[in-house]
Amino acid sequence: MLRLLADLYIQVKRQKDKWLYNGCVNLLRSIRYESLASGNTIRTPAKVTSSAGYEFLCSYNWVGSQEPRIYVPGSPRELDLKQEELPFTVPVDAGQSFIDQNAYKSRKHQFEPLFLALDIMKPDFKFNDVDLVADRTSLRRLMKFAAGKLGDIFRVDLRVVQNTLFMNRRERKSLTWASNNKSHHSYGFGFEAAVTRPLPGLEDSSSHHRIIQYQMGGLKCVVRYEVDVQLNDDNGKIETEVNYTPHSSDSLKNAPSEDNNGQRQGDFRDRIQVIQRGKHNPSAKIAEIKSQPLGKSSRRFLAYTPQLWFGRTPNLIYGEHKNGNFETVRVADFTEKLIRWETENQQALQKLTLLVTQLRYIASTNRWGCIAVHSTENPGVLNLYRPSREIQPISAKFIPVQWDGFKYVPRNINSKDT
Repeated sequence: MLRLLADLYIQVKRQKDKWLYNGCVNLLRSIRYESLASGNTIRTPAKVTSSAGYEFLCSYNWVGSQEPRIYVPGSPRELDLKQEELPFTVPVDAGQSFIDQNAYKSRKHQFEPLFLALDIMKPDFKFNDVDLVADRTSLRRLMKFAAGKLGDIFRVDLRVVQNTLFMNRRERKSLTWASNNKSHHSYGFGFEAAVTRPLPGLEDSSSHHRIIQYQMGGLKCVVRYEVDVQLNDDNGKIETEVNYTPHSSDSLKNAPSEDNNGQRQGDFRDRIQVIQRGKHNPSAKIAEIKSQPLGKSSRRFLAYTPQLWFGRTPNLIYGEHKNGNFETVRVADFTEKLIRWETENQQALQKLTLLVTQLRYIASTNRWGCIAVHSTENPGVLNLYRPSREIQPISAKFIPVQWDGFKYVPRNINSKDT
Protein backbone atom coordinates (compact mmCIF):
# COMPACT_ATOMS: atom_id res chain seq x y z
CA MET A 1 0.00 0.00 0.00
CA LEU A 2 2.78 2.41 0.92
CA ARG A 3 4.59 1.60 -2.33
CA LEU A 4 1.39 2.28 -4.29
CA LEU A 5 0.92 5.64 -2.59
CA ALA A 6 4.56 6.55 -3.23
CA ASP A 7 4.22 5.69 -6.93
CA LEU A 8 1.00 7.71 -7.15
CA TYR A 9 2.72 10.69 -5.52
CA ILE A 10 5.57 10.52 -8.03
CA GLN A 11 3.12 10.39 -10.96
CA VAL A 12 1.18 13.40 -9.66
CA LYS A 13 4.43 15.28 -9.05
CA ARG A 14 5.69 14.55 -12.56
CA GLN A 15 2.43 15.75 -14.07
CA LYS A 16 2.57 18.94 -12.01
CA ASP A 17 6.18 19.58 -13.06
CA LYS A 18 5.50 18.84 -16.74
CA TRP A 19 5.62 22.55 -17.59
CA LEU A 20 9.34 22.59 -16.81
CA TYR A 21 10.03 20.57 -19.95
CA ASN A 22 7.70 22.28 -22.42
CA GLY A 23 9.72 22.92 -25.59
CA CYS A 24 12.74 20.88 -24.43
CA VAL A 25 14.11 18.71 -27.25
CA ASN A 26 17.27 16.94 -26.11
CA LEU A 27 19.75 17.22 -23.26
CA LEU A 28 22.81 19.30 -24.09
CA ARG A 29 24.67 19.31 -20.81
CA SER A 30 24.31 18.95 -17.06
CA ILE A 31 25.85 21.09 -14.33
CA ARG A 32 26.13 19.68 -10.82
CA TYR A 33 26.22 22.20 -8.03
CA GLU A 34 29.28 20.43 -6.54
CA SER A 35 31.25 21.29 -9.69
CA LEU A 36 31.02 24.98 -8.76
CA ALA A 37 33.43 24.53 -5.84
CA SER A 38 36.63 26.55 -6.26
CA GLY A 39 38.75 23.40 -6.53
CA ASN A 40 36.97 22.41 -9.74
CA THR A 41 37.55 25.70 -11.57
CA ILE A 42 40.44 26.95 -13.64
CA ARG A 43 40.56 30.34 -11.96
CA THR A 44 39.51 31.82 -8.65
CA PRO A 45 36.37 33.93 -9.08
CA ALA A 46 36.53 37.63 -8.30
CA LYS A 47 35.16 38.82 -4.99
CA VAL A 48 31.52 39.89 -5.19
CA THR A 49 30.93 43.24 -3.54
CA SER A 50 28.29 45.94 -3.79
CA SER A 51 30.66 48.64 -2.52
CA ALA A 52 31.20 50.06 -6.02
CA GLY A 53 27.54 51.06 -6.17
CA TYR A 54 25.27 50.74 -9.16
CA GLU A 55 23.78 52.77 -11.98
CA PHE A 56 20.07 53.39 -12.37
CA LEU A 57 19.09 52.91 -16.03
CA CYS A 58 15.33 53.20 -16.41
CA SER A 59 11.93 52.30 -14.98
CA TYR A 60 8.34 51.77 -16.02
CA ASN A 61 4.87 50.94 -14.74
CA TRP A 62 2.59 48.34 -16.24
CA VAL A 63 -0.90 49.76 -16.72
CA GLY A 64 -3.91 47.70 -15.67
CA SER A 65 -5.40 47.73 -19.17
CA GLN A 66 -6.32 44.89 -21.48
CA GLU A 67 -3.85 46.12 -24.09
CA PRO A 68 -0.16 46.02 -23.08
CA ARG A 69 0.74 49.56 -22.03
CA ILE A 70 3.51 51.07 -19.90
CA TYR A 71 4.16 54.43 -18.27
CA VAL A 72 7.77 55.64 -18.47
CA PRO A 73 9.38 56.37 -16.05
CA GLY A 74 6.33 55.55 -13.95
CA SER A 75 6.61 55.52 -10.19
CA PRO A 76 5.95 53.05 -7.35
CA ARG A 77 3.10 53.49 -4.94
CA GLU A 78 3.82 55.72 -1.94
CA LEU A 79 3.69 54.71 1.71
CA ASP A 80 0.59 56.32 3.20
CA LEU A 81 0.13 55.44 6.84
CA LYS A 82 0.30 57.36 10.10
CA GLN A 83 0.86 55.84 13.52
CA GLU A 84 -2.55 57.00 14.74
CA GLU A 85 -4.24 54.92 12.02
CA LEU A 86 -3.13 51.70 13.72
CA PRO A 87 -4.57 49.15 14.24
CA PHE A 88 -6.50 48.41 11.05
CA THR A 89 -8.01 45.29 9.48
CA VAL A 90 -7.80 44.05 5.89
CA PRO A 91 -9.76 41.23 4.21
CA VAL A 92 -8.28 37.91 3.16
CA ASP A 93 -6.58 38.14 -0.24
CA ALA A 94 -8.93 37.30 -3.11
CA GLY A 95 -8.99 37.76 -6.87
CA GLN A 96 -6.21 37.69 -9.42
CA SER A 97 -2.58 38.55 -8.85
CA PHE A 98 0.46 38.46 -11.10
CA ILE A 99 3.36 36.14 -10.47
CA ASP A 100 5.28 37.55 -13.44
CA GLN A 101 3.57 40.48 -15.13
CA ASN A 102 6.37 40.96 -17.66
CA ALA A 103 5.93 37.43 -19.00
CA TYR A 104 2.14 37.76 -18.98
CA LYS A 105 1.95 41.06 -20.86
CA SER A 106 5.04 40.74 -23.06
CA ARG A 107 4.95 37.04 -23.85
CA LYS A 108 6.99 36.96 -27.03
CA HIS A 109 9.82 39.26 -25.88
CA GLN A 110 10.01 39.41 -22.08
CA PHE A 111 12.57 42.22 -21.99
CA GLU A 112 10.88 44.46 -24.56
CA PRO A 113 9.45 46.89 -21.95
CA LEU A 114 12.97 47.30 -20.55
CA PHE A 115 14.29 48.36 -23.95
CA LEU A 116 11.32 50.64 -24.61
CA ALA A 117 11.92 52.44 -21.31
CA LEU A 118 15.64 52.60 -22.01
CA ASP A 119 14.96 54.20 -25.40
CA ILE A 120 13.34 57.12 -23.57
CA MET A 121 15.43 57.46 -20.43
CA LYS A 122 18.91 56.44 -21.61
CA PRO A 123 18.88 56.17 -25.42
CA ASP A 124 22.67 56.16 -25.79
CA PHE A 125 23.20 53.16 -23.52
CA LYS A 126 25.06 50.26 -25.16
CA PHE A 127 25.15 46.60 -24.16
CA ASN A 128 28.54 45.72 -25.67
CA ASP A 129 30.20 45.19 -22.29
CA VAL A 130 27.10 43.85 -20.49
CA ASP A 131 27.51 40.17 -19.63
CA LEU A 132 24.05 39.46 -18.26
CA VAL A 133 20.47 40.76 -18.39
CA ALA A 134 18.17 39.04 -15.90
CA ASP A 135 15.27 39.44 -13.52
CA ARG A 136 16.11 39.45 -9.83
CA THR A 137 14.09 36.27 -9.28
CA SER A 138 16.25 34.27 -11.71
CA LEU A 139 19.44 35.33 -9.91
CA ARG A 140 18.03 34.39 -6.51
CA ARG A 141 17.06 30.93 -7.72
CA LEU A 142 20.39 30.26 -9.38
CA MET A 143 22.25 31.41 -6.27
CA LYS A 144 20.29 28.98 -4.09
CA PHE A 145 21.19 26.18 -6.50
CA ALA A 146 24.87 27.19 -6.53
CA ALA A 147 24.85 27.22 -2.71
CA GLY A 148 23.42 23.70 -2.54
CA LYS A 149 19.96 24.77 -1.33
CA LEU A 150 18.10 22.42 -3.63
CA GLY A 151 14.48 22.53 -2.48
CA ASP A 152 13.17 24.73 -5.30
CA ILE A 153 12.27 23.64 -8.81
CA PHE A 154 12.74 26.26 -11.52
CA ARG A 155 13.32 26.89 -15.19
CA VAL A 156 15.25 29.67 -16.93
CA ASP A 157 15.36 30.17 -20.70
CA LEU A 158 18.78 31.34 -21.90
CA ARG A 159 19.84 33.17 -25.06
CA VAL A 160 23.02 35.06 -25.92
CA VAL A 161 22.39 38.18 -28.01
CA GLN A 162 25.66 39.42 -29.45
CA ASN A 163 27.83 39.10 -26.32
CA THR A 164 25.07 39.39 -23.69
CA LEU A 165 23.32 36.52 -21.91
CA PHE A 166 19.58 37.04 -21.42
CA MET A 167 17.72 35.00 -18.82
CA ASN A 168 14.00 34.68 -19.49
CA ARG A 169 12.16 33.97 -16.26
CA ARG A 170 9.69 31.08 -16.53
CA GLU A 171 6.88 30.22 -14.13
CA ARG A 172 4.27 27.46 -14.11
CA LYS A 173 1.74 30.25 -14.61
CA SER A 174 2.15 34.02 -14.78
CA LEU A 175 -1.24 34.86 -13.29
CA THR A 176 -2.91 33.26 -10.29
CA TRP A 177 -6.16 33.60 -8.39
CA ALA A 178 -6.56 33.73 -4.63
CA SER A 179 -9.82 32.45 -3.17
CA ASN A 180 -11.53 34.29 -0.32
CA ASN A 181 -10.68 31.57 2.20
CA LYS A 182 -9.35 32.44 5.64
CA SER A 183 -7.64 29.06 5.93
CA HIS A 184 -5.06 30.37 3.45
CA HIS A 185 -4.00 33.07 5.95
CA SER A 186 -2.91 35.40 3.13
CA TYR A 187 -3.28 39.13 3.73
CA GLY A 188 -0.26 40.49 1.86
CA PHE A 189 -2.04 42.18 -1.03
CA GLY A 190 -4.66 43.72 1.24
CA PHE A 191 -1.93 45.00 3.54
CA GLU A 192 -0.03 46.59 0.67
CA ALA A 193 -3.18 48.29 -0.66
CA ALA A 194 -4.06 49.59 2.82
CA VAL A 195 -0.72 51.27 3.56
CA THR A 196 0.13 52.68 0.11
CA ARG A 197 -1.40 55.00 -2.46
CA PRO A 198 -0.64 55.64 -6.15
CA LEU A 199 0.81 58.93 -7.27
CA PRO A 200 -1.58 61.26 -9.16
CA GLY A 201 -1.97 60.17 -12.77
CA LEU A 202 -0.80 56.62 -12.04
CA GLU A 203 -3.96 55.29 -10.41
CA ASP A 204 -4.43 52.65 -13.10
CA SER A 205 -0.90 51.24 -12.71
CA SER A 206 -0.55 47.61 -11.64
CA SER A 207 3.20 47.41 -10.90
CA HIS A 208 6.46 49.37 -11.02
CA HIS A 209 9.72 47.94 -12.39
CA ARG A 210 13.24 49.33 -12.14
CA ILE A 211 16.36 48.43 -14.08
CA ILE A 212 19.84 48.94 -12.66
CA GLN A 213 23.38 48.00 -13.68
CA TYR A 214 26.10 46.78 -11.35
CA GLN A 215 29.19 44.62 -11.20
CA MET A 216 28.83 41.13 -9.73
CA GLY A 217 32.34 39.76 -9.42
CA GLY A 218 33.72 39.71 -12.95
CA LEU A 219 30.28 40.11 -14.55
CA LYS A 220 28.59 43.34 -15.56
CA CYS A 221 24.89 42.80 -14.93
CA VAL A 222 21.68 44.59 -15.87
CA VAL A 223 18.99 43.55 -13.40
CA ARG A 224 15.24 44.16 -13.52
CA TYR A 225 13.03 43.93 -10.45
CA GLU A 226 9.63 44.99 -9.19
CA VAL A 227 9.39 47.72 -6.54
CA ASP A 228 6.51 47.65 -4.06
CA VAL A 229 6.62 51.13 -2.60
CA GLN A 230 8.56 54.34 -2.06
CA LEU A 231 8.90 56.20 1.21
CA ASN A 232 7.82 59.81 1.58
CA ASP A 233 8.96 62.56 3.90
CA ASP A 234 6.10 61.94 6.33
CA ASN A 235 7.18 58.42 7.25
CA GLY A 236 8.82 59.63 10.44
CA LYS A 237 5.37 59.21 12.02
CA ILE A 238 5.89 55.44 11.81
CA GLU A 239 8.71 53.55 13.51
CA THR A 240 11.59 54.15 11.13
CA GLU A 241 15.33 54.61 10.86
CA VAL A 242 15.43 55.36 7.15
CA ASN A 243 18.13 57.59 5.70
CA TYR A 244 16.85 59.61 2.74
CA THR A 245 20.24 60.48 1.25
CA PRO A 246 19.79 60.07 -2.54
CA HIS A 247 22.10 57.69 -4.39
CA SER A 248 24.62 59.53 -6.55
CA SER A 249 23.63 57.56 -9.65
CA ASP A 250 19.99 58.64 -9.51
CA SER A 251 20.43 61.78 -11.62
CA LEU A 252 19.07 61.42 -15.14
CA LYS A 253 20.05 63.45 -18.17
CA ASN A 254 17.26 62.20 -20.39
CA ALA A 255 14.41 61.52 -18.00
CA PRO A 256 10.98 62.69 -19.20
CA SER A 257 9.12 65.36 -17.27
CA GLU A 258 6.94 64.42 -14.32
CA ASP A 259 3.54 64.88 -15.92
CA ASN A 260 4.09 64.42 -19.63
CA ASN A 261 1.07 62.51 -20.92
CA GLY A 262 2.24 62.37 -24.51
CA GLN A 263 2.66 59.01 -26.16
CA ARG A 264 6.18 58.08 -27.22
CA GLN A 265 6.43 57.97 -31.01
CA GLY A 266 9.34 55.63 -31.67
CA ASP A 267 10.33 52.94 -34.13
CA PHE A 268 10.15 50.26 -31.42
CA ARG A 269 6.53 50.63 -30.34
CA ASP A 270 4.98 47.76 -32.32
CA ARG A 271 2.84 46.12 -29.67
CA ILE A 272 3.37 47.75 -26.29
CA GLN A 273 1.99 51.27 -26.03
CA VAL A 274 4.44 53.62 -24.31
CA ILE A 275 3.22 56.74 -22.50
CA GLN A 276 5.57 59.18 -20.78
CA ARG A 277 4.15 59.69 -17.32
CA GLY A 278 5.43 59.60 -13.75
CA LYS A 279 8.64 60.72 -12.10
CA HIS A 280 11.96 59.22 -11.17
CA ASN A 281 12.48 58.49 -7.47
CA PRO A 282 15.73 58.27 -5.49
CA SER A 283 16.82 54.70 -4.85
CA ALA A 284 17.26 55.40 -1.14
CA LYS A 285 13.47 55.70 -0.84
CA ILE A 286 12.39 52.42 -2.46
CA ALA A 287 11.22 49.56 -0.26
CA GLU A 288 9.76 46.07 -0.22
CA ILE A 289 6.57 45.29 1.72
CA LYS A 290 6.07 42.05 3.67
CA SER A 291 3.68 40.78 6.32
CA GLN A 292 3.37 37.83 8.68
CA PRO A 293 1.10 36.57 11.48
CA LEU A 294 1.66 38.04 14.92
CA GLY A 295 3.72 35.84 17.22
CA LYS A 296 6.18 34.59 14.64
CA SER A 297 9.77 35.70 15.03
CA SER A 298 10.60 38.97 13.29
CA ARG A 299 13.87 37.31 12.25
CA ARG A 300 11.82 35.61 9.54
CA PHE A 301 11.96 38.90 7.65
CA LEU A 302 15.72 38.42 7.28
CA ALA A 303 14.88 35.73 4.71
CA TYR A 304 14.09 38.57 2.29
CA THR A 305 17.65 39.91 2.45
CA PRO A 306 18.74 38.24 -0.85
CA GLN A 307 15.77 39.86 -2.60
CA LEU A 308 16.81 43.26 -1.26
CA TRP A 309 20.49 42.69 -2.12
CA PHE A 310 19.97 41.74 -5.77
CA GLY A 311 17.65 44.73 -6.20
CA ARG A 312 19.87 47.10 -4.20
CA THR A 313 16.77 47.94 -2.14
CA PRO A 314 17.73 49.42 1.26
CA ASN A 315 14.37 49.39 3.05
CA LEU A 316 11.86 46.80 4.24
CA ILE A 317 8.36 47.68 5.43
CA TYR A 318 6.81 44.89 7.45
CA GLY A 319 3.56 44.44 9.29
CA GLU A 320 2.41 41.86 11.81
CA HIS A 321 -1.22 40.84 12.09
CA LYS A 322 -3.70 38.52 13.75
CA ASN A 323 -6.27 37.29 11.23
CA GLY A 324 -5.76 40.41 9.13
CA ASN A 325 -5.75 42.87 12.04
CA PHE A 326 -2.47 44.81 11.82
CA GLU A 327 -1.23 46.37 15.05
CA THR A 328 2.35 47.20 14.08
CA VAL A 329 3.97 48.46 10.88
CA ARG A 330 7.69 49.16 10.80
CA VAL A 331 10.13 50.61 8.27
CA ALA A 332 13.56 49.02 8.65
CA ASP A 333 16.78 50.26 7.08
CA PHE A 334 18.54 47.11 5.86
CA THR A 335 21.76 48.79 4.71
CA GLU A 336 24.01 47.22 7.36
CA LYS A 337 22.21 43.86 7.12
CA LEU A 338 22.85 43.79 3.35
CA ILE A 339 26.58 44.33 3.87
CA ARG A 340 26.70 41.59 6.51
CA TRP A 341 24.70 39.19 4.30
CA GLU A 342 27.09 39.82 1.40
CA THR A 343 30.06 38.87 3.57
CA GLU A 344 28.40 35.78 5.03
CA ASN A 345 27.31 34.56 1.58
CA GLN A 346 30.48 35.43 -0.33
CA GLN A 347 31.21 31.85 -1.33
CA ALA A 348 27.69 31.33 -2.69
CA LEU A 349 27.85 34.61 -4.61
CA GLN A 350 31.16 33.63 -6.21
CA LYS A 351 29.69 30.26 -7.17
CA LEU A 352 26.79 32.12 -8.76
CA THR A 353 29.17 34.11 -10.97
CA LEU A 354 30.87 30.87 -12.04
CA LEU A 355 27.50 29.33 -12.85
CA VAL A 356 26.35 32.36 -14.87
CA THR A 357 29.59 32.35 -16.86
CA GLN A 358 29.14 28.67 -17.67
CA LEU A 359 25.54 29.23 -18.72
CA ARG A 360 26.62 32.13 -20.91
CA TYR A 361 29.16 29.95 -22.69
CA ILE A 362 26.79 27.01 -23.21
CA ALA A 363 23.97 29.26 -24.47
CA SER A 364 26.36 31.03 -26.86
CA THR A 365 27.29 27.74 -28.53
CA ASN A 366 23.66 26.96 -29.37
CA ARG A 367 22.06 29.12 -32.03
CA TRP A 368 18.58 29.12 -30.50
CA GLY A 369 19.78 29.29 -26.90
CA CYS A 370 18.99 26.65 -24.29
CA ILE A 371 16.62 25.84 -21.43
CA ALA A 372 17.93 25.31 -17.89
CA VAL A 373 15.80 23.08 -15.63
CA HIS A 374 16.18 22.13 -11.98
CA SER A 375 13.62 19.51 -10.93
CA THR A 376 12.79 17.37 -7.91
CA GLU A 377 13.70 14.27 -9.93
CA ASN A 378 17.31 15.47 -10.25
CA PRO A 379 18.06 17.69 -7.24
CA GLY A 380 21.49 19.25 -7.41
CA VAL A 381 21.68 18.92 -11.20
CA LEU A 382 20.90 21.77 -13.59
CA ASN A 383 20.02 20.17 -16.93
CA LEU A 384 20.35 22.24 -20.10
CA TYR A 385 18.17 21.34 -23.09
CA ARG A 386 18.01 22.37 -26.72
CA PRO A 387 14.76 24.33 -27.31
CA SER A 388 12.22 23.32 -29.95
CA ARG A 389 12.03 26.94 -31.10
CA GLU A 390 14.21 30.03 -30.91
CA ILE A 391 14.26 31.83 -27.56
CA GLN A 392 13.66 35.54 -28.22
CA PRO A 393 14.15 37.75 -25.15
CA ILE A 394 14.03 40.90 -27.32
CA SER A 395 13.06 41.84 -30.85
CA ALA A 396 15.90 41.79 -33.39
CA LYS A 397 15.23 45.45 -34.20
CA PHE A 398 16.88 46.51 -30.93
CA ILE A 399 20.23 44.87 -31.73
CA PRO A 400 21.72 47.42 -34.17
CA VAL A 401 20.65 50.24 -31.84
CA GLN A 402 21.81 48.88 -28.46
CA TRP A 403 24.99 47.11 -29.58
CA ASP A 404 27.91 48.47 -31.56
CA GLY A 405 28.35 45.64 -34.04
CA PHE A 406 30.64 42.79 -33.18
CA LYS A 407 30.19 39.04 -32.80
CA TYR A 408 30.78 37.28 -29.49
CA VAL A 409 33.25 34.41 -29.81
CA PRO A 410 32.48 31.65 -27.26
CA ARG A 411 35.24 30.84 -24.78
CA ASN A 412 34.90 28.18 -22.10
CA ILE A 413 36.85 29.87 -19.32
CA ASN A 414 35.11 28.32 -16.33
CA SER A 415 34.94 24.85 -15.11
CA LYS A 416 37.03 21.81 -15.83
CA ASP A 417 34.04 19.56 -15.09
CA THR A 418 30.45 20.54 -15.65
